[in-house]
Amino acid sequence: PEMDSAAYYIVTRFSEISSYLLNALAFTIFPFAAELAARGKSTDSLVLKASGAIVATNALLAALFAIFGRQIIAFLPNGAAYAAFFWAIPWLIGITSISACINLYTTAEMSANRFGYMWFMVALNLMCPALLLFVTGYGYFTGFLPRCVCDFLAAHNVRSLSTMLFWMTAFPALQLACCCIHAKMRRQPTIDKE
Repeated sequence: PEMDSAAYYIVTRFSEISSYLLNALAFTIFPFAAELAARGKSTDSLVLKASGAIVATNALLAALFAIFGRQIIAFLPNGAAYAAFFWAIPWLIGITSISACINLYTTAEMSANRFGYMWFMVALNLMCPALLLFVTGYGYFTGFLPRCVCDFLAAHNVRSLSTMLFWMTAFPALQLACCCIHAKMRRQPTIDKE
């Protein structure tokens, strides 16, 4: 809906503040991770520490917007119309935190010349926009989809901001889970067959 779309634009201007630390840390950890990997040491501790710094900083930022977000948005010209959507700012900061942890992991993997994570990351990065297009643009597919599917999607207001944020959270959460599984599998000792 038009109001949700406009509100999304407004709240993302504030939630993008949470990405600034990631931009600094991603470039900073690359050479350190590369050096650790070149010496045969694990990069996991570095990724966990950087992820912890991002999550802690963003949790503080999200708390501030959860408390003062309505008032901050209301200061904007015509902001009173969007102030009710302040709840989306902490949610988007959470999404940014999850994505930041993924980016730190992939940065460390690339710096160590390990690309095994690509098999699941590429697939998930292709699936996410396809699903979002299906959910929000189901009208484009009415000739191909059964009418009951389109009616269900229309009846459940799947184009709302909260629904979009749900899917925008679900995919990065799945990607992060895959990164954790991949890191765990990578650490497993191999058994030499004699």
